[in-house]
Amino acid sequence: MSHCLGLGETAEARKAKPFLETSRFIRKYAPKVAILENVFGLAKRSSKTSSTDEFQAPIDFVLRGSVREAGTDHDEPIGLQLIPGYAMDMFRLKSKDFGAGQTRSRIYFIMVHHSVGDQNTLDHIGALLQTFAASMPATSVWDAVDYVKCCKHDWTPEEEDLDQSDVVGGKTRESFDKAKADLGMDTSSYEEYRAFTLLCKQRDSTWPRGLNGREIEQLDIIYHLLPIAERSRVVTDVVKSLGRRAWRSDGLSPTLTTNSKIFDFRNEKLLNPAEMMALQGFDVSQIHFSGYKRSFFSLLSGNAMTMPVIGGCLLAVLLTTALRSEFRSCVTEEPQSGLAQSDDDDQDDATDASGSSSNFPQHLRDEWPTLAHSGSGYSSSELEWLYNAPPGRVL
Repeated sequence: MSHCLGLGETAEARKAKPFLETSRFIRKYAPKVAILENVFGLAKRSSKTSSTDEFQAPIDFVLRGSVREAGTDHDEPIGLQLIPGYAMDMFRLKSKDFGAGQTRSRIYFIMVHHSVGDQNTLDHIGALLQTFAASMPATSVWDAVDYVKCCKHDWTPEEEDLDQSDVVGGKTRESFDKAKADLGMDTSSYEEYRAFTLLCKQRDSTWPRGLNGREIEQLDIIYHLLPIAERSRVVTDVVKSLGRRAWRSDGLSPTLTTNSKIFDFRNEKLLNPAEMMALQGFDVSQIHFSGYKRSFFSLLSGNAMTMPVIGGCLLAVLLTTALRSEFRSCVTEEPQSGLAQSDDDDQDDATDASGSSSNFPQHLRDEWPTLAHSGSGYSSSELEWLYNAPPGRVL
């Protein structure tokens, strides 16, 4: 794999265009902090590379790559590590560790301008992110479903004109027939083989809105593959082929992608767009759903950053960089203890807080004095106040 990508020549070059423009923006305007996110697969070695190639994985291009405009002989450096004036680090963060009900492992690139921090600052950011991840309460896909039930939103199921016939051919048919044979259902009746989806249709006259014929049959196969005790706990992405076994029984949704259709066996239905956006941590009451199809929100939710994760990144940045003084000036109400405290006060605050009615996680309360003393600049009482501040108190 070459270190230099020729623009306008290949589909690979077109895919790199958004990153190219992002890199150019950072280089031109020099924001104090930049946060980028992409799939963890960036770090995997490309099958097109050899052991002698300079770049072994896509992430090597993201960090040190350059591009050449068609018709020119000039290489333009765009790799994040080639942008002058920044310290940068990468963090693998999982949405489930930040209170979202899906797995979603992503690489977050955090760049700090030298005017507000350095590599040591990024070490503190990493330590804070680890602390946040260890302290957030676990949630499930059903928490997102219940949340949406309590919210006002304007999503209404649209009539989707999809092929819901039982005709499935090609390699998919071969895969399904093999699964039937493995289940010992070669000679089973149609009613026995399609038991789950037939029951769903009996219970809901609008079923199977949003599903096509292949997806419906795949649900029946998964139903028979599952132990009886697990069936009500399973969530699957029916867009993924049967061979990928894209289902979970741990309360988490499979990672949302740009074409996901997440089926909840407990409620015998697809997650609607509001529920998918809720899985990404969005306030669905602030989203206009009416007039858009399910596929639009599959694309939107699959491309989005998980809000609690990006929120954790932003909070860690605000608490550890020189931006903290500007952040403090935006706070409309200060904690009673004041902002200036000694290290001894930090220890006392952590002890006093343990007996309070605060919702501040015990793990954060235990870990913060160490992080604060190592250069973050915020005391434990200040972080606890920020954690518990209701909307509107921190602008």
